[in-house]
Amino acid sequence: EEGISAIEVASHAISNMKLLRIDEDTTANIGSMIADGPTNIVSPELTIKAEARSLVNEKLDKQSEHMVKCLKDAAEKFGAEVDIDVQRMYGAFSVEESDRIVEIVKNASSSLGFPISIAATGGGSDTNVLNANGIKAVNLGIGERKPHTLEEHLHIKDLIDSTKLIIEIIKSI
Repeated sequence: EEGISAIEVASHAISNMKLLRIDEDTTANIGSMIADGPTNIVSPELTIKAEARSLVNEKLDKQSEHMVKCLKDAAEKFGAEVDIDVQRMYGAFSVEESDRIVEIVKNASSSLGFPISIAATGGGSDTNVLNANGIKAVNLGIGERKPHTLEEHLHIKDLIDSTKLIIEIIKSI
């Protein structure tokens, strides 16, 4: 009951954060908060793992700064210390429908009679890294259902169709 509870500090910080869907381009989440120790001890430290994602780098920076500020403000309020390590895992990118890579995918889909949907997503992948290095690339959906949930699944037919699409793309280049 004495001392500074890292759990209380973190809880205060998190309760002041804008999280989940921030705007049409940006999301943020606390994925993990760990403070191992006995239940009868005031937790002196903990580790939080969080992320922010955005289709716009400036919005990502703003959200990251907001989350850091909430942590620092909470630490100051309770007289705690905070060590924050922000890492940019993926930069935002965009491709135009007129880009060659999009045309290749559209033509391959059309030749197989597959419907195509072009949409921006907030995920991070090798595609972010490729685009950051000047190589135009796009992600191809594989028909996953309820992605990133405990109910995530895939129909075998969709996996086979995705393979057919990749083969058609390779044949066209």
